[in-house]
Amino acid sequence: MAETLSQEEIDALLSALKAGQANELSVKAEKPVRKYDFRRPDKLSKEQLRTIQMLHDTFARGASTELSGYLRAAMSLSVISVDQVTYQEYIRSLADPTFMYLVPVNDMTSVIFEMSIEFVFALIDKLLGGPGKPYREIRELTTVEMTLMNRVMDVYLKHWLEAWEPIVEWKLGSATVEYTPSFVQIMPGSDVVVVVTYEAKLGDQTGIGTITIPYLVMEDFVQSLTAHRWFGVNKATPEDWKERLLDNVGDVDVEVSVVLGGAEVPMGQVLALKAGDVLVLQRSVEELIDMYVEGVPFAKGVPGIYKRRKAFMLKRQAMEGEE
Repeated sequence: MAETLSQEEIDALLSALKAGQANELSVKAEKPVRKYDFRRPDKLSKEQLRTIQMLHDTFARGASTELSGYLRAAMSLSVISVDQVTYQEYIRSLADPTFMYLVPVNDMTSVIFEMSIEFVFALIDKLLGGPGKPYREIRELTTVEMTLMNRVMDVYLKHWLEAWEPIVEWKLGSATVEYTPSFVQIMPGSDVVVVVTYEAKLGDQTGIGTITIPYLVMEDFVQSLTAHRWFGVNKATPEDWKERLLDNVGDVDVEVSVVLGGAEVPMGQVLALKAGDVLVLQRSVEELIDMYVEGVPFAKGVPGIYKRRKAFMLKRQAMEGEE
């Protein structure tokens, strides 16, 4: 691109021409030079990388909560960093062997969920009723072990999709598993990928994992990866929070009991009770009886029979402070 001369430089050039010194005139223009590494092209801005980290923070919180319930042990995921590197650099950084869960995305390429083999075996040991210790033998998973691990990865994918939902709805294909990074050639080595590195803790076991997203599948919506856009879309209403809470606790088992009534009886009379004796309860037959959830009064109703089984018909919610 041609350089535009200032008025002073033009005047100096004209003066030099008149004096016959044009060949000795040089115009100095210093410009800052920034080095550019073509092997590591920057496709995403820092703000876009921060947005991706916030999305995966949401994924980590959701997956941690559900996995803790599924494993019946405290498990936590926390994002360490988000980087953009070439696919070749990413593959070279992985241990061999490692657990690589390849999920096709949008019929274009695959997202890779990777974690150490040792931590995978710790998860499987916990699912099988063990203390959650890794096996001494490093090997590929058996069919039964892979079935168990698929259930864990289903939780990963569920919360990963939910985290990205404000930005994009991914179209996922059937996953495959690989253990040798050098065999996983799903894209050219020079292609850029976003690598989300996270730490997973299960009891006293800690593992480092990665989620790798090719830039190719983000290219169409990369301009939407801004904190302002994400917060605007992701702003939840009280009804949204209520719905999310119900989704999380909807499958939790609780103890429900129905109490016909109670009575205060001297210990001597209790010890003297025998078959056929009648114990009078402190409740009229016209009164509603109590239903408790985990020992807390929840509702009142009447007992009865339904399809030849003892049943309870709920009449109304228990009032606060009502016994």
